[in-house]
This record gives sequence, structure tokens and C-alpha cells, in this order.
Amino acid sequence: MWEFSELLAHTFGLPSELALALLDLHGPEDTRVIAQRGELVAGLMLERVGQVWGQRVVPTALISGVAVRLHARRQGLAGHLLRSSLADMREAGMATAVLYASNDAMYRSMGFEHAGLSLTVSAPPAAFARPGQVERLPVVRLKDPLPARRLYHRSMVHQDGALDRGEAGWATIAGEHLESVSEWIALPGPDNELRGYLCYRLTGVGPDRRATITDFVATDADAVATLQAVVSRMGPLVSEVRLNTSPDDLLWWGLTHPLGPPLRAQPWLLRVLDPARAISSWGFSSSISGQLSVRWRDPLFPEDDGDHELVVDRGRGRWQPGGAGTLPLSPRPLAALLTGRANARTLRLSGTGRWSEEQDALLDGIFARRDAWMRDRF
Repeated sequence: MWEFSELLAHTFGLPSELALALLDLHGPEDTRVIAQRGELVAGLMLERVGQVWGQRVVPTALISGVAVRLHARRQGLAGHLLRSSLADMREAGMATAVLYASNDAMYRSMGFEHAGLSLTVSAPPAAFARPGQVERLPVVRLKDPLPARRLYHRSMVHQDGALDRGEAGWATIAGEHLESVSEWIALPGPDNELRGYLCYRLTGVGPDRRATITDFVATDADAVATLQAVVSRMGPLVSEVRLNTSPDDLLWWGLTHPLGPPLRAQPWLLRVLDPARAISSWGFSSSISGQLSVRWRDPLFPEDDGDHELVVDRGRGRWQPGGAGTLPLSPRPLAALLTGRANARTLRLSGTGRWSEEQDALLDGIFARRDAWMRDRF
């Protein structure tokens, strides 16, 4: 574990203590490494979670920390490690895999495709103020985050791309691996449940002190207004509020101050590991019914290759052997279609999809466009 933490620290510029803490969060069972002549030369971390699509949770593997020592690069080690890890996750029942990419070309060659964005933005606390804004509800400091986790689980189904977090994800939100542990502000509701909560962490000193919001959930308008008021009054403590967000995020919605460009807009990529499991667990629009005759090709998992029928009936999908195989399909275009990242015409013209112009309408009739934003970083 120490050798891999040292490699992570060197590759990603992390403090050694933080790299070791990240490995501890994942544990040895979800860490994969390659050693040559007694030296650890490559590794990555895995986490088994779920991801929301159409108000359904799809079994998903998160991949992070892909690192190779400088002298061992260009030997195909990252590809070998990734292929074996994807096979393990597929065998474990994961339908898809998701990662943030530093090298799009390599991951696309492995069947990954752009699926959504993670947007990091910054604003002064006063930007969250609204005319006549007041804290409409009483707020409390939350010592036990379990009620917040329950509320998140009930709310996450309304956001495509949201993660059904595992223990490592929740530990990251809480900052358990950092010197500055997060604080939780909550709005009590009936039956010992919450109406909303805010999780943030304070870092820096003096004029560089800032609040980083790691999680935010609200279930009604008064809860939103109250938590916005809490953030707007952080001015005496911090000069900047930073958060991972989306254009329709409730905390970010309706800011009154002009904003600069986002600090970071990073795409995340998805790979279909098992098309039958992915299609059957996906949340298609309930108004959609249709059928496609597909010829499937996947170089990593050729056991799935062949002709299949992709059937969607009132929002529920199934993938079954047979059919004429008139529409060629592979993991990259299927990932972009399922997640709504691009329509059929865009994929065909970019060379990602190999179908005919006449087949664009068939695909667009099954796969709806949608915007998927991920708040979580991993």
C-alpha cells in the first residue's frame, strides 16, 4: 500500500499522507497493482456503487488513481491493468464503469465515451444573497451524518448521473481523509428526518480562506432559501465559496452577482461493461417504446458479440439474442446514446457511430437527450 501511495503522490502531486488516506478509503480489495522485478510500477483504485439514470440505479464501477511509473510507461501497463479490472467488475455484476480521464484517447480506445460533465465554480458569499432573504427555518449542526445520507438517497434519483455513494464516497464528502474535516448544517424535519443539509469544509488562511461545499440537498423552497442564506452569511469567515455544481443546481440557481468562467469543467467517461445488464437496469423515458435490431461488437468482451434485439417498452429495456443485426453498435456509441450526451447524427458524423443516416431517427426515437452532471469527484 505504501508503494502505491508514493506512486499516487508523485503522479497526481498529492501530499503523501493524502495519497495513503485515499488508499485506506478503498482498501486492498479494491486496489489493483502491477509489479515488475519486485517493484510496484502501476496501479489503480476501484469502487462499486450505483449511478442514477432515469430514476433507476445502474450498478457502476468507479475507476480512479490510474498511475504508471515514468520509466515503465509506453509498455501497455495501464491498458493491461484497465482491461483486467474491467473484466473483474463485469464479473462482479457491474453494468458500466465511470472515470475522469486525463487521456481521452487511451480510454476511448478501451471503449469509454464522454457521458457528462463535472463543473466547479466559485463566487463570493454575497453572491448567494437574495433581496429580503432570511433563514426561514431553524438550522442545526449535524454531528451524525446518517440522516443526511438517508435524505441524499431519497433525493438522488432526480438527477441523472448522481452516484449512489459507497463508503469511500461518503468519506470524501465528509473530508475524513483531510486535516480540515467537513461540517454539516441541517434543517430538521418531521419523524427525525431532514428537509435539507449543507456540507462544507474551510481551508486556507487570511484573504485566501474559502469554503468548499461538498454536498447540498434540499427538499422544498424554504429549505433552499434557508441554506442559501446560510452560505451568503459566510462572508466574515471566507472570501470565496467553491462547489461542484450544475446549471440547474438549486444552490447555484438565481445568483445575483456577475460570475466569471468556471474554475473547471471536466468531462467524465462511461463504458458499457455488460449491454444486457445496462439496458435492463437503465431508466428510459416512460413514454418511449421501440425496438432496434443490433449487431454488437465489443473487442474487450467478444463473448457478447452478435445480433441482438434492443427492446424498450414503456421505459423498461431488455437486450435479447436474435434479430437481423441491421444496426452496428459498440460500447462507445452505446454509452453516449444511453447517457444522452450526443444524438445519433452527432455520433455518426464524428465517426463514433457507423450506422446510416436513415437510422438516425430510429436511434433518437429510443435514446433521449439529457444533461448529466456529477457533483462527486473521485
